[in-house]
Amino acid sequence: MTRLVPSDICGLGQDLPRLERELLAIAGLDLVTLAARALDARDPMWAIRGLLSSPLAVAVIPDTSGEGIIPGFAEALAAIVAHMGGQAVIGSPNAQGHLDAKKLGADLILTSSDDDFICQSLGTRAIAKNGPATGQGFAQVLFHMARGQLRDREVLVLGAGPVGRSAASHLSFLGARPIIHDLDPEKAAQAAGAIVNARPWAPDLGTIPSDFPLILEASSSAGIWPEEAVAPGTLIAAPGMPFSFRPSTRYVLWAEPLATGTAVMVLGAALGLGGARRFPGFYPRRAPRR
Repeated sequence: MTRLVPSDICGLGQDLPRLERELLAIAGLDLVTLAARALDARDPMWAIRGLLSSPLAVAVIPDTSGEGIIPGFAEALAAIVAHMGGQAVIGSPNAQGHLDAKKLGADLILTSSDDDFICQSLGTRAIAKNGPATGQGFAQVLFHMARGQLRDREVLVLGAGPVGRSAASHLSFLGARPIIHDLDPEKAAQAAGAIVNARPWAPDLGTIPSDFPLILEASSSAGIWPEEAVAPGTLIAAPGMPFSFRPSTRYVLWAEPLATGTAVMVLGAALGLGGARRFPGFYPRRAPRR
């Protein structure tokens, strides 16, 4: 999991309305609707918005392990939850925060360490992980950027980590043919072999990335693609941090560090198995017998 730095999330809470307007402009839907579509939720939107509104309570629990707490990270998560319509409280770090969340009657816990970023339901014990949620959310954005026209179209997926694999799987579900590229060709081949209609990139498939009008960038390699390497009008969804593509009038780009994946995680955990038909980042846990 890529560790964010304070500059990645500085002012994110204030930027959420602007991000929402950008998402509406390029994909035609807001953050909550995007998360619901990514989860393939059966619930109607009025029910989903009702679920996210009060009294849904989310406890954001900082974690001091590893390299420690990222300044502003918990505040950014709380702002995203509030933007979605829920209520968020930032608890004490580590185990004490989990105890406080239960005492306060929180529905969900959001917590992150150097290795894991999860949303857990205290009611069902279900866990949604950020890597798969982010990949699925950004794949769904690309689908709407393309106005739903992905069937049998090749999409270049840059990066075969958890985000890239999840994105490629969801793109395949949406009818696309993912072409997976990774600096480790074996990793790309393994990822493609596990996904229907996916192939690892090979030189005969075109020049990276200029021959691909649809790109999902999940490589976390900063600034490796100059503007001129991208064909005019290309649609790019870029969850990778740091960003490989910078904003340009040459192409259409959706790139942000946190809100998309967090929204999918929160809604996935809140809905539980009854509301999500398919979500590779969603892991049900059996409640203990009483």
